[in-house]
Order: sequence, then structure tokens, then C-alpha cells
Amino acid sequence: MNIPEILKQKYPNPKEIRFDVYQDDKRKSIFLSGFIVNPLLRGKGIGSGFMEDLTKMADELGYKITLTPDSSYGGNLNRLKDFYPRFGFVFNKGNNRDFSHKEDMYRLPKEQEINEEGESTSSGSSTGNSKATGKKWETGVVRGKANPIANTGQWESGLVRGKANPVSTNEDVKLNEQVNRMREMLNLSEKAIPQTIQKNVGNVLFGSNPKIADIQQKEPEENTPLETQLLKNLKGWTQSSTDSSASKVISTLDDLLKLKKYFPEVLNPPYGETAYRGTSINIRELNRWIKENPSFDVVGGGNYLKFRNPYPYRPRRDVSSWTTSMYYSTSFRGREFEDFKTNVGVVFETKINDTFIMNPSVMNIIFKHTQGDLGYEQEAVREEDEVIKFSPDGEYYMVMDACTYKIFNPSYEYDGCDEEDYE
Repeated sequence: MNIPEILKQKYPNPKEIRFDVYQDDKRKSIFLSGFIVNPLLRGKGIGSGFMEDLTKMADELGYKITLTPDSSYGGNLNRLKDFYPRFGFVFNKGNNRDFSHKEDMYRLPKEQEINEEGESTSSGSSTGNSKATGKKWETGVVRGKANPIANTGQWESGLVRGKANPVSTNEDVKLNEQVNRMREMLNLSEKAIPQTIQKNVGNVLFGSNPKIADIQQKEPEENTPLETQLLKNLKGWTQSSTDSSASKVISTLDDLLKLKKYFPEVLNPPYGETAYRGTSINIRELNRWIKENPSFDVVGGGNYLKFRNPYPYRPRRDVSSWTTSMYYSTSFRGREFEDFKTNVGVVFETKINDTFIMNPSVMNIIFKHTQGDLGYEQEAVREEDEVIKFSPDGEYYMVMDACTYKIFNPSYEYDGCDEEDYE
């Protein structure tokens, strides 16, 4: 059983929950590096459901789970320390000291619980134990039923459930290929990509990557030198938003804007949606503005406040990174946040208009760390749903978490903060 893979299939949307789980079959252990639920979705049992699934599967394998509560994932440290014991975790100290690992908390499988003297005991009647329940965690299989291959043919995706279709004949395959080629030719003629554009970027923008080609519903093709340079500048920007990378993106924008008409699947942002940007603001400046603009709406299940009046925010550069996910934006506070005594982290939101460029799905692909010249041989996925804004002008509204707001208004009623969060 591959627990991390099963969890990824059950919780596939990183906009709802992100987690890092590592399985060590030799040591019979699971390491939960961390997990975080979208602040807008907290209080709906997503985190508890995730932990129940994780512990049940660990019990079935007889594996230990280790972790160290950490507020860097966005949670409250004290609340995390109260949260994990609800699922059988104990602190790695005193009589429960386990010298086989260095994490702060751990959980033994149910058949190997810790007694009051810190010794392991057997408990075969535990809930979640595979021997007690007889349930198995499998992916893509109906529990208790097998799906045999039909003798009359092979199963194919997209068919009516429960019926088998025989494999198509060679003649049918050839006919379908001819029809598909004709459709591709019609699509190309409808878009009417000028020859000058084709010479510079071909018929598929950034087509050397199959995933980007698939977004355009075209076959991959080799990148031209211009495409390679454009990708290099975009990739440099996603990995490090410095003045140098900003200047390269600005030099790239002129080419990208000219190409938008012909490659909208790649270069058009999701117009009309909300874009978010995490940054930091000086405490004194922010305190003065909040006194003059005190009205806000409570959002995100009570964890965030959105001020009703626009804030006079202006990005420091002419080009800036934004994301279509507020969830991701809360992870970014800007370089100024390092001086936390004089600056606080906030999020700004605005509507995506014609001052934005790039399909977030394409930016997610570009942002993957790779070997070689964007060859995409080795990937470590980090999705941030980024869009690029190429003008600092706009109307920006500020979103602040409730704990930060207590810095300016300690009497505000919200019990989800540590004392040090707003002293």
C-alpha cells in the first residue's frame, strides 16, 4: 500500500489541502512533514478527515506516524498541539520518549498503543485496524468487487460501465486518424497564424512541452530560439522575482502581447476572476489607514477580514506576480516581512483585466524545476496559479488575517491566536 499516493488521489486539489507525507517501508513508519487546509475551508472537517484516513491506513500496515507541529504551514502552534492528540499522537518525551526518531510527536499503530508506563501494548480490537474491519484501501477498485477483463474484448475508458466493447479494427483506426488530421488542419486555418509568426514560434507556442501543447490541443513541436528565450525569462521570473528577472520579463512582454491573439490558450489570463498578492506593509502606515477606513467584512470562515475601501497600494515594480488562489498568496509576505517589528503581512486582491497576462495552468508547468534547458526530464511540482501583472495601476482591496488585525485592535473578539501573535 502506497499511503502518500492514495492520499493524493483522495485529496487531489491543492487549493483545498496541501500535505507532505513520506512512507518508509523498511522502518515501518510514516513521516507527516506538514499539512495545511485552505483558510477559506477550515471548520468543515477536511483536516480531521485527512488525519483519520492517514491513521487508519497506518494502522492497517502497522506503521508508526511521526511529526513535529510547526506554525510555518500557517496553523496555530498551540492549537496544533491540541489537535494531534485527538488522533492518538503523544509527545516524544518523558515516559513516552522514543529514541528511534527526533520528531516531537508520534503515534503507534492501534495494536501497539502506549500505556501509562510508556510501554507498548497490544490492542487487536482497534477501530481502523484492517484485521478488525476487514477493509482494504485500494485505488480505483470497488470495495469487495473485482473487475475481470471481458472475454469478448478489452475495457476502454469512456465506455458505459458494465459493458465491454471489442477493440476497434485497423480500418476504423486509420479512418479516425484521417478525420483527426482534417480537424487539425481546419483548426489551423481558422486561427490563420501568419507566416511571420510561424517562422518565429511555429504553430504551437512553447510546444516542446507536451503538457503546454495539450492545453492548445495540438501535437508537440520543437521550440524555436525565440520561444526558448521567452521561456527562460518566464522561468527566471517564477523562481526569483528580482529586479534583474523583472527587467527580463518586461523585455519579454512586448513579444508575448503580440502573440496573445494567436495563442490565447497559453497567454490569456482568467479575465474577471480575482487575483491575490501577499506582501508587507509598515505598521504605522497601516494603523493610520485602518483608523480612517475601519469598515470590513469577515471572510474565510471568520479567519480573515476584507476591508471595504480600496487601499492605496502600488506594486514596487512595473511587473508583479499575482495568484488566482488566496490560499497560496498567504504564504508570501515580501522581503520587508523579515523586519516583523515594523511590518506586517497582508494580502491584496484585484480583478484580472487586460493588464494581466498568462494562463495560470501554463505558469504552473513553467514553474516546475527541471534539468537541462527546460527539457522537463525531472520535475518537482510547485503550483502557485500565477498570473503576471504588467502595470502597477489598479484598484486594490486589502485582506488581513484576524490575528494580525488584533495588533491594531486588541479588543477584537477572535480566540484563534497565540498571545504573542498580537502583543
